[in-house]
Amino acid sequence: NQPDNIAWLLNIRGSDIAYNPFINSFLTLDREGAVQWFVDPQKVPQDLTDFELDGVEICAPERFLPAIANHTASDKVLGFDPLFTPVAVQFAAGESSQIKHGRSAITLTKAIKNATELGGMRDCHKRDGIAWTELGAWLHANVAERFAAGDPVTELEVTQKIEQLRAQLPGFEQLSFDVISGAGPNGAMCHYKVTKQSNRALDPNEIYLHDSGGQFADGTTDSTRTYNFSKTSPEFCENYTGVLRGFLALATLKFPQKSFGHHIDAIARAPLWSIKKDYDHGTGHGVGHNLSVHEQPQRIGRAFNDVELVPGMVLSIEPGYYVAGEYGIRIENLFEIIDLGDGFYGFETLSYMPIETSAVLPERLTETERDWLNAYHQKCFELLIDQVSADALDYLKRTTQPI
Repeated sequence: NQPDNIAWLLNIRGSDIAYNPFINSFLTLDREGAVQWFVDPQKVPQDLTDFELDGVEICAPERFLPAIANHTASDKVLGFDPLFTPVAVQFAAGESSQIKHGRSAITLTKAIKNATELGGMRDCHKRDGIAWTELGAWLHANVAERFAAGDPVTELEVTQKIEQLRAQLPGFEQLSFDVISGAGPNGAMCHYKVTKQSNRALDPNEIYLHDSGGQFADGTTDSTRTYNFSKTSPEFCENYTGVLRGFLALATLKFPQKSFGHHIDAIARAPLWSIKKDYDHGTGHGVGHNLSVHEQPQRIGRAFNDVELVPGMVLSIEPGYYVAGEYGIRIENLFEIIDLGDGFYGFETLSYMPIETSAVLPERLTETERDWLNAYHQKCFELLIDQVSADALDYLKRTTQPI
């Protein structure tokens, strides 16, 4: 019943859902491996010569509910995840004792990326870093100058700019979600969506938060950066440094096997807690491979999560802090979980674009945090130096200097 599971299992993609390369359809899979795919035939190529779906019977969608009813009328066991199943399917299945509820085996298998998927995720993130670096350079070149000239950059303009920059990258298909483009107080709404009515000018004396990602043929990206264009207050610097330290706390974390997302969530919050601050959203979510940018079941958050964190999973790390009516701060990269040996795992970053440090209080960083950040920026520089424009190269040089 889950479009992303069907897309992954059949290795097919579609365009039924904005930002998600899925096809709305249903599927049954029996223990012998026989597959019935209930899909509108107009969504399937009429010439199936190059459509490699061995052992898959394509059926009309209207046959799905009767097939479920017939199945439960037999002596066969029917399994589905009630959290992701339409109620019509549950009614068709009835109250048979042969119904087994539980998470789909596909869900967890899909969450642990194979070598090809991880390779694609690494590659598309390196390309995505080009768009991010060009965006940062463009913002710093235009925000103050155009504001002074009475022709300010707007939130909507930046959403268009990042899509244009990504469209120039090989393999780009579409954005992976609505761009969160929040200037000043709009950035304090962590899931803000700009509209023509809410569209705000970027004032160089305010903070700007940008959260966006792309769907590429070889992977899915999602990152957030917070920009300031003038001198900031001591309070903002303290808050920005607290968010950065929370990000670095997980980026540098070594954690034992049999760890879960709720076990490590507090580690990202601790630097903010130490200054009596916090944020009211999760710290990390799973990400699919050219699939959903918010992929369950793995996550990092306060709430209990029964999925063990294991190598091959891809998650975001994105602590934040928000001051209502003033600004928002969030720093986000995607990471893959890797095996460090001796029963311990860690995070390896996938996202490579500068994290601006002009508002960082260097004396607050530990040696470990400083070393990770400097090594990260050195890697950003090495990966992007030959890939960005001359203007973006100047920005890259400035923002990747060690601290």
